[in-house]
Amino acid sequence: MNHISLCTLPTPLMEMPRLSAKLEGPRILIKRDDLTGLAMGGNKGRALEFLMAEAKDMGADIVVAVGPQQSNWLCNLTAAARKVGMDVILFLLKGTDEVQGNLLLDKFLGAEIKLTGMERRDISVVNKQMDNLAAELRSQGRKPYILRYGTIAPLGMVGYVYLASEICQQLQEKQLAAQYLFLANGSGCTHAGLVLGAKYYQAPFKVVGIMLDPTNSRDEQARIISDEANKTARLLGMNFTSKSDEITCHDEYVGSFIPTKKSIEA
Repeated sequence: MNHISLCTLPTPLMEMPRLSAKLEGPRILIKRDDLTGLAMGGNKGRALEFLMAEAKDMGADIVVAVGPQQSNWLCNLTAAARKVGMDVILFLLKGTDEVQGNLLLDKFLGAEIKLTGMERRDISVVNKQMDNLAAELRSQGRKPYILRYGTIAPLGMVGYVYLASEICQQLQEKQLAAQYLFLANGSGCTHAGLVLGAKYYQAPFKVVGIMLDPTNSRDEQARIISDEANKTARLLGMNFTSKSDEITCHDEYVGSFIPTKKSIEA
């Protein structure tokens, strides 16, 4: 599968002995994907290595995308696109309009910002605006690559399939057989890729998602993850089918992206 190297890989798998001792619990290791090296880090770069390769193969010279004002995804997308020489236009949903955090980084990285003032429920209207802009860009001789709101394409999830392979290799080098892999579960894309990768590479661990967003029920989120895993399996030609009842999600810790007292203490 064609990809462009955007990240510093493999990221470390680091043991946390003092955290284990504090919790009086099991051996804990953390996969340091905050050290991928693209726009302050994060695992989004793994997906973007494949999506940006597709954009370049299509001859795109500008990326048009939509999302929240403080989106980690859009910030990493902007950095990735700029790294491969493409311009970026971001349609941002309603927020504080305060130029800080990821919005500040988006501007530093050279993205053109369009503040829509619209909520997620208005995404169909924003999509129409994006389509109109794309048509205008094409009339000017530009070649836009469009990324809609929601789960990323199966091509992007291939990056998380390979992440499972990377973790398995590191565990083998450490002569460890981890029982569980816990991750934050937002759109479910990372979870879907890891589920597929864990099965394909015969990982010793079970993938467990901790849900961030209260929009979907636990069952609905599991269905989305299994569907995305199956789409990615078909793309890769893998003989694999995931069922929603095989997906493990927990919604007991859903909160918000604003730090709470308990999260700060943790």
